[in-house]
Amino acid sequence: MYNALIVDPDSKARVRLKEAAKIQRIFGRINVSSSLLHAKQRLQEGETECDVVFLAEQFDMEDIAEFIKVAKKTEFGEDCAYILVIKSEDTEGTTEATSVLAGVHGILQAPYSVNRLQEIVSIASRVKGENEVRRRKDAIRTLIQKLVKEYDKITSYMSKGMNVTRSVERFQERCQQLKKFQDDEAFAMYCDIAIDVFQKSRPKKRDYGGASKRIRDRMMKKLQEQYDKDMADDESEENASL
Repeated sequence: MYNALIVDPDSKARVRLKEAAKIQRIFGRINVSSSLLHAKQRLQEGETECDVVFLAEQFDMEDIAEFIKVAKKTEFGEDCAYILVIKSEDTEGTTEATSVLAGVHGILQAPYSVNRLQEIVSIASRVKGENEVRRRKDAIRTLIQKLVKEYDKITSYMSKGMNVTRSVERFQERCQQLKKFQDDEAFAMYCDIAIDVFQKSRPKKRDYGGASKRIRDRMMKKLQEQYDKDMADDESEENASL
C-alpha cells in the first residue's frame, strides 16, 4: 500500500479525505498537515514517509509550485505523486493547465469514490516508474561518459609511449559494469544513450609534441605526474566506495 500526506487548511476537508481513503483501504499510513510550510518541514526532516501528497486547491498555485519544487529535493518527496484536490469540476480546464505547470501530477475531485482514488494510486505508480527510468538513464550516461573520458586518456598516454598497464586494467574492470545492462530494457537504454553520447563527442585534438627535446622531456615529466595522480585518485575513489 502507498502512504499519503494530506495538506489542507480545512480540518473537516482533511478528515473527509482521510476517512474516505481509510474506509476503502487504498492507502496505508495517512498523515495530515494544515499548511504547506508544515508539510515541507516534515518532508525535509524525514518525519513523513509518503508516496502521494494531496494538496488543497485553497493554496495559491505559485505556493504549490514552490512547495513541490522543494519537496522533490527531499528523500521521501522525490518520488511522490502530487495531487490537487478540488471541490467542483474543472469545466474550463484552467485548473488542470495551471496545476500541470506547477508540477502537479493529477487532480482528485470530490466525492472520493473508489475508482477516483484508484486512479491516484495508478498515477503514483507511474510517477515512481518514470523516476526510476530517469535514474537508470542518468547512471548509464554517467558511466559511458566516464569510460569515454578514460579511454581518451589511455590513448593519449599510449601515443607518448607510456606504460599504461594499470590504466588498461582499471578500464577493463569498469567496463564490466556494462554487464548490469543485459536485460532488454536496460540494453535498449544503453544503446540509445551510447549513440547519443558518441554522436555529440568530438575527436580529441592532437597533443602538442614540443619544439625541442628539452620541452618534450618537460612535457613528458608533467604527463607522467598527471598519470600518477590519476592512478592515485582512482585508488582513493575505489577505497572510499568500499
